[in-house]
Amino acid sequence: METKETTTYSRLSDEEKKILMLVDRGYRVTDIARELRVSKSKVSKKLRKMLDEGYVVKRDKYYYLTDKGRFYLSVSSFSMGTMGFLRFEGLRVVFDRVVRLRNVQQYILDGPDGSKVYVIFGRRVSVMVLFPRVRLSRFRFFSEFLAWFNNLLWRIVKWLSDNGVVVDLSSMRIASQETALNLDEYSEAVDESRHIVELGRNALTALGEADFKAKAWIDRSIGPLEVESNDFRYVEKLIMMPELVYELYSRILPSFQESIKLFDKKIEDHLGYIKIATETNMEIRDSIKTLTEYLKELKDQMKQPNLLSKLKSLFRRLV
Repeated sequence: METKETTTYSRLSDEEKKILMLVDRGYRVTDIARELRVSKSKVSKKLRKMLDEGYVVKRDKYYYLTDKGRFYLSVSSFSMGTMGFLRFEGLRVVFDRVVRLRNVQQYILDGPDGSKVYVIFGRRVSVMVLFPRVRLSRFRFFSEFLAWFNNLLWRIVKWLSDNGVVVDLSSMRIASQETALNLDEYSEAVDESRHIVELGRNALTALGEADFKAKAWIDRSIGPLEVESNDFRYVEKLIMMPELVYELYSRILPSFQESIKLFDKKIEDHLGYIKIATETNMEIRDSIKTLTEYLKELKDQMKQPNLLSKLKSLFRRLV
């Protein structure tokens, strides 16, 4: 059984994304090659690459998506263009172990692309990298942001090495991260306060599962209203909310339309039953009225002497 997981993201080609999607649907190498009309060897080569990068695992000759692969698929298909006020900030990557340190004269160094590097001296030397703030609207897809992060991370590692700081990559972890959505247009409707919600799980970061808890919060304590979180799962849902609402609307609306038609039919039938019942009631009332009149006439007839009585009376008088 081969299982290899990495926690950084590289940008996959369109063909590799298709292969990943087909793996998620349960396709095997032969099925994928037939579906994409490419050779089995090409599919196998692509899958080995994604195995090395941690997007898939191989068990009993078959490939399966890892959590990283599923996450990549979920975030690689929706646009970031409408999220102009969404920014990523406060990303601190820590290397808990330094393999070699030489000629470092400062505690704080200016790294590539606006990053800050802090060399921390304690019982053992560690390094913390503060990444620059970035607006996510500069990326077409969230997967492009992950690729940007991965590229900058390795450039920083190389830059550290060139400047005499060699870090232990296995000790790398994310200490913090924040994603903030500016909602200034709603600021007046919210009190100047900060409300935090614990999400009940560890946060998902650009390097995978973190050792800190996932949170989301509404912040109006200083400045305009913002919705923030340190968890990519929450951010994914936040970004996809318009698409999710539209998809939900698209799925539910036909059902509601059928329900409305059925409800209208039931109302129509019910009104028909009421009409029939009303007409029947009127017929019964007319029948009762007719019967009452008949009984009255019969009663009047019974009060009058009948023909037999008149003949008997006449006969008695003659006798």
